[in-house]
Amino acid sequence: MSKSAPYIPQVDAAEIQALKSIGSNAVRLGVMMTGVFPTADAIVNATYLAEIGDIVDVLWRAGISSILDLHQDVFSPKICGEGMPEWMVNVSSLHCENFPLPASRENQSKPDTVSGSFVPSPDCSARGLLKFIGWSEFYLTDASGKAFAQFYEGTSMAGKMVEKYWTTVAGYFRNRDGVLAYELLNEPWVGDHVKHPNLLLEAGVAEKESVGPYMKRVHSAVRAVDPDTMTLFSPAEVNNRFMRHVGYERGFLPGEPMAFHVYCVAGTDGAGPTTPVAKEICHFNDEFQLETRRSDLKRLGTAAIVTEFGAVNDAPTGLAEVRFVAEHFDGPGMPLSWIYWSYNRFGVPSEFNYRQQLARSYPRAVAGDIQSLFFNATDGEFVLTFVPTSAALTEVFVSEEFHYEGGFVASASPKSCCEVTLGTNLVSVSVINSRLFLEKPVRVAISRKQGMV
Repeated sequence: MSKSAPYIPQVDAAEIQALKSIGSNAVRLGVMMTGVFPTADAIVNATYLAEIGDIVDVLWRAGISSILDLHQDVFSPKICGEGMPEWMVNVSSLHCENFPLPASRENQSKPDTVSGSFVPSPDCSARGLLKFIGWSEFYLTDASGKAFAQFYEGTSMAGKMVEKYWTTVAGYFRNRDGVLAYELLNEPWVGDHVKHPNLLLEAGVAEKESVGPYMKRVHSAVRAVDPDTMTLFSPAEVNNRFMRHVGYERGFLPGEPMAFHVYCVAGTDGAGPTTPVAKEICHFNDEFQLETRRSDLKRLGTAAIVTEFGAVNDAPTGLAEVRFVAEHFDGPGMPLSWIYWSYNRFGVPSEFNYRQQLARSYPRAVAGDIQSLFFNATDGEFVLTFVPTSAALTEVFVSEEFHYEGGFVASASPKSCCEVTLGTNLVSVSVINSRLFLEKPVRVAISRKQGMV
């Protein structure tokens, strides 16, 4: 996605080939509010939607689906973020403390009732006690909390426009091949944490009192024009970062999956964990967060897509963090689908090393219920165990370019259970012994040809 004007990412043949070489079959495509409504007359930019549509079509022809994402970080440029157009945000109507209080007392800016902006303009350099978390500290400002609160309640201009945004976007893309889902809001903040600190301090409260009602409201707006395309709801952002359980209960937006992110508390937007202590912290953070989310999903009775992880550079420590998290998406517990947040665009000098961590063998389709999934990116060993429920094909993507340059072999057990077919970057398995259905597990194993590295 592109967070700056004209808000249209570059997608060319080389980029598509790079995605396909690592087995990507879905991308997250930002459809920015500023791109849809660039001017204060609130007229839809039809050209922008058409260009996003062209990208969806090009990707789909290559076998790649798109998740359309209402993306924001810290709401708007007026409060040191991006997402909502400046014309939709009047900071004087927030009745908030000077920016960036209470996150920091340094370099304060006052709300101006005439311009609707902070005067002087906010200094967006990280500062104060929280500067170690970078731009994220501005979520903790009073301005951010109150802007999100009005947005969720539908009382601000941006809050009123978000329903028009979703009816416009969903209306334009309904029934369009290649659109996998609508992500209803990236990293939703908790709301007015200064007035209601329990939104920040108590796990699950924000999903019940602020974020959850917003998700229901815009989900209804989508369903008014598109009854079929799935939507992705998200936890309040602080619950992602604090590894806390979400406050949603079973039956929340029934049938819709949850989107969430996995980021380490150290090394993100940089080289990953670079010291033994930081590595231990990250591994605990990653494992505990995934354990918590899998528990949430089991309780909710729904699926999930990790729509962001990574955001590290190509240093060895960053690549090691990518591999660790990707391995834990496979298990233990339910396997998780994921989309990577690319800190480096493909084409950097070390792209092979970077892409090798993402080019994992994985099941594209399974004719049954997965019991376990394992892939070792070091030696190329892959094992899938599932209980078959039909004679449909089970398909496993294997990246010959990155893991099996010298070829690969595949087998299925128990003996005589299945027909195994090898193709380019693909292993297909058909269960031919119907007595196994719903009874015994099938084990699919893939490895490099003996002697190959």
